[in-house]
Amino acid sequence: MKINCRHGYFIVHETEPGEVGRFSSVYDVELAAFQDFYTFPFLIDAGNYSLESNQYLNLAAVETYEGDPWEVLRANGFVYDLGLDLLIPVTSITAVITLQESDFYYVSSGLIQPGSLLKSGQRLVDYTAWFDWKSSTFRYTEIGFL
Repeated sequence: MKINCRHGYFIVHETEPGEVGRFSSVYDVELAAFQDFYTFPFLIDAGNYSLESNQYLNLAAVETYEGDPWEVLRANGFVYDLGLDLLIPVTSITAVITLQESDFYYVSSGLIQPGSLLKSGQRLVDYTAWFDWKSSTFRYTEIGFL
């Protein structure tokens, strides 16, 4: 299963039939089909534009912007909070994480909260994760920072 996180907007693709259902059952996570991928149900209503001071999902937009939903999130400084199931300002994330390096990727036992900080102070907002069923771990590549 491939998980793209683009500034807190999650795009999930199955690499084998039934993975999303199995993943949802095992990890008690709800994912919904949308366009040609899966995402968290809350993110389905994320629009392609924001108007300053108007509501964008659960927050007031700080920028007028048009683009893909993840570009709108970036322009407004928002990310999706995995635990709260809401958008939050990226600067409100205070979690400090350590990435475990392995060969050509990083490994973690869970999904990384977008906006998390590395010890270096870099704020991680983008990544591609591959879920490995054998080890129940996530392998991260294409990591992007603010």
